[in-house]
Amino acid sequence: MKKASEVMYRIANFFIWILILLLIAAIVIAVLQMVGIIPIKSGTQGGLALLIPSIVFLIIEFIVLALSRHAANDARDGNKRAGPHVLMLIMGIISGNVFFFLGSIFGLVSLR
Repeated sequence: MKKASEVMYRIANFFIWILILLLIAAIVIAVLQMVGIIPIKSGTQGGLALLIPSIVFLIIEFIVLALSRHAANDARDGNKRAGPHVLMLIMGIISGNVFFFLGSIFGLVSLR
């Protein structure tokens, strides 16, 4: 179960990296819209309205990535702490990421 937990956390990290790359692209597009290189169509929002949420979500995703790596390392090393797995269980439920959810379940089962 430790290996299954670690694999699930690694798969979730892969999808987080994809999301991080998309957020970086959104930040670049927002900056280009603010500078005027990419025109903003009338009736649509862009620029600052895209930049601020992208930066906030990017920071949140880096925090989730760090916590996920910590939980994966706990699963791999066989630590007897349930805290990281419970935190990832909550994050998996809130975000709807099934890999965090399964990884945390497998990590909690492996503690017993």
